[in-house]
Amino acid sequence: MSGRPLNVLYLGLRCPENNETYTYHHYPVIRTVVRDFNNPDIVRFLTSLKTSTHLIFTSPTAVEILFSLLPSIPQTTKILAVGKKTAQMLEKFEQKVTAIASTETAEGLVDLLDQMIDKNSTVFWPHASGARTIITNYLIQREVQYCNCILYDTLSYIVDPKPIPEDFDQIFFTSPSTVDAYLEIFDQLPPIEQARVIGPITESRLIQRQKENTPSSSI
Repeated sequence: MSGRPLNVLYLGLRCPENNETYTYHHYPVIRTVVRDFNNPDIVRFLTSLKTSTHLIFTSPTAVEILFSLLPSIPQTTKILAVGKKTAQMLEKFEQKVTAIASTETAEGLVDLLDQMIDKNSTVFWPHASGARTIITNYLIQREVQYCNCILYDTLSYIVDPKPIPEDFDQIFFTSPSTVDAYLEIFDQLPPIEQARVIGPITESRLIQRQKENTPSSSI
């Protein structure tokens, strides 16, 4: 077999550029729906942001939405990012990133917060609906003031014609929501050896949904 690039079906929102190793075919299985900016929770979040000591981001999408609403944030606010892609989006909006979690998960961000906050901190967290409660639970346990806000919803997105999964060397899942959406759209998940994932949380969701949708053998 020649050393051709692998054909990858990319399911996330922001498709990487092709390179010598991978040829990406973009088929986003999710879409984001921004909530009404007049929503009382969003208004409260934006008007109170000036009191923040720390602002945390767990996705590039949250960065895009928040800074489409805000021209700036207090210079004293420390900005924490869950990973490199989120940090890159912050830099795109000319925001200085104070620190990036060493592990690109909510747990990694909690470890980072544990090093940086104290009883006088006020943590703000804009995110999607359905976000895991790891961060909120931690802040409650630490008895730290915080304000979180749902900025958007992530929904399944079906576009016809649908690609044929067997035509690809890899199918790239970028988040747990892409796993759920793929299953909804295609009715079954690809074999584990064909799947490629970002991060342990997405991998865990893929394995879980594979088990749930594998018929039990009967004797």
